[in-house]
Formats: sequence, structure tokens, C-alpha cells
Amino acid sequence: MLRALGSKRCSNTSLEKTKPTARGCIFVRCVLFTFLRNGMGVSVKIPVLSVVRRACRNTLRFATRHPALLLTTLALSMPFEIVRSAWGLDEIDRSSASAFGMSWLLSAILLVIWLPVFVMAVRETVCSEIVSLSPRLILSVSTYRYGLCAFAVLLISELLAAIPTGSFAGASFVFVGSIALCFIIVRTTLTCSALALGRLDLGLVQSYRRTAGQTLRVSAVAILPMIIVGLIGFAPIIVAVLAGFDLADPENAKEPALPTRVGLGVVSQVMALSIVIAGGEVYRLIEGAPAEPQNGRY
Repeated sequence: MLRALGSKRCSNTSLEKTKPTARGCIFVRCVLFTFLRNGMGVSVKIPVLSVVRRACRNTLRFATRHPALLLTTLALSMPFEIVRSAWGLDEIDRSSASAFGMSWLLSAILLVIWLPVFVMAVRETVCSEIVSLSPRLILSVSTYRYGLCAFAVLLISELLAAIPTGSFAGASFVFVGSIALCFIIVRTTLTCSALALGRLDLGLVQSYRRTAGQTLRVSAVAILPMIIVGLIGFAPIIVAVLAGFDLADPENAKEPALPTRVGLGVVSQVMALSIVIAGGEVYRLIEGAPAEPQNGRY
């Protein structure tokens, strides 16, 4: 009896001695998992449908919150869309220096017009607060940095569009370059949103790691809201075509008329806004909403 009680007491003592060790192992595992998650880019899987639904809702919410701003921005961009459509810059060969320069200039002007709107959309999406347009926002360093990132993407897109695709080599290069550009944009989307928030500690490499394994999900989050917004914007044109209206150019039946081309350009700008908001949703999900503007200011 005494021997049994002694062995039982010894076993209980050994179990109690192993508890701190087990707790230490659990602590080490948690620390190791946190390190691997932050260092190797392991993050939560993006729920595509939920994020797409929020992106569409926030796009509609942004339009209802700032109708005057959107109408003013569309009115400012309309003349440049008319010039682009009238000169047929989207259809002509842009391999010549003059055509490339004009196309790049018009695209850059349109980006400058829409840049404050894009920055406002990112901040409202991530921070869940109403942001008003002000000279401070337009002239802020964050807007400047976000604009540089957007200009770099725009320049590469224009260079790819200027490459002749008449040969197999040219078409293959443009195709592979476009895929590579889309891949880079998707994997570095966190950096662009961080720049709009005034955050400087999330570089391209960090964004690439934190979106590891989610390329298709982030792509779907960006594409699906754009398609939904595009269908809504193109609805009048689709209804007009189904009703039998002739929307072709009188001088060239294979091309749409000038008002139709201008309308397509305007809708494409709103589609770009939906992509920006979708990027903000991805940032909010992976990085979380900041309690206050990073670096103490925007």
C-alpha cells in the first residue's frame, strides 16, 4: 500500500514538473509560427466572394458620398478622352515617337486628374472613415509617392502598347510582358495601398511575401468588381445595341462612333477606381485597419 502511494506521488510530481516544459514548448511553437508567418509571407486566405462584395459596396458608397467630386472629375477628364478618341490613339500604331508621346501625355494627364480620387478611395476603404478632398491631400507626400507608383505602371503599359505585334516575336513579347506586369501589380498591391496611407515600412519585397500563395485570389478580387462596374457602366450601350441603334462611326463602320468611344473611356476610369478600392480591401484584410495614420500623418 505504501509503495503504491509512493509511486503514485512520484508520478504526480513528475507530471507537475513536465507542465512548465510543455508550456515552454507551446510558447516556442507560437513564437516560431509568428516568425514564419511574418517573415515567410504566410497569411490568411482571402475570402474572394466576401471581399468582392465589400469592394462593390464600397465603390457604390464612395460614389454616393462624393457625387459632386466624381462628376467634376469626369467632366475634367472628358476633353482628354475626346481627344484620345478623336485621334484614335487606342487603335493606331504607337511605335512612332509622336504617337507614343501623345498617348503617354494624355494618359498621364488623366492619371493626374484621378489621382486624388484614388488616394481618397484607398483611405476611406482601409480606415472606414469619410475623407474629404483638400489642398493638403492633393499636395501631400503620400499622394506624390502613390502617383509615382501609378506612373511607373502607366509607363510600362504604354511601352508594351507601343511594341508592334505584327510578328510572332513581338506579339509573344507583349503577351508575356503583360502577364508579368499584371503579376507584379497583384503581388505589390499592398505597397501601393500603404503609400496612399503614408506608410513607408511596407516595401515591394514585403508585399510580395505577404501575398504569397494568393495571386489568383487577389487577381479575382481585382477583376470581378471591375467586371461588375463595367457591366453597369456599359448597360446603356448594350441596351442601345439590342434596341437596334447604330453606334458605328459613319466614316468607318468597323469602329464605334465618337460618343461611344468617349463613353467607353469614361467607364474605364470608373473601373480603375473599383480596382483601387479592391486593393484597399485586400490591404485591410491582410494588414488590418490602422488605429491612426501611419507616421503620424498622411
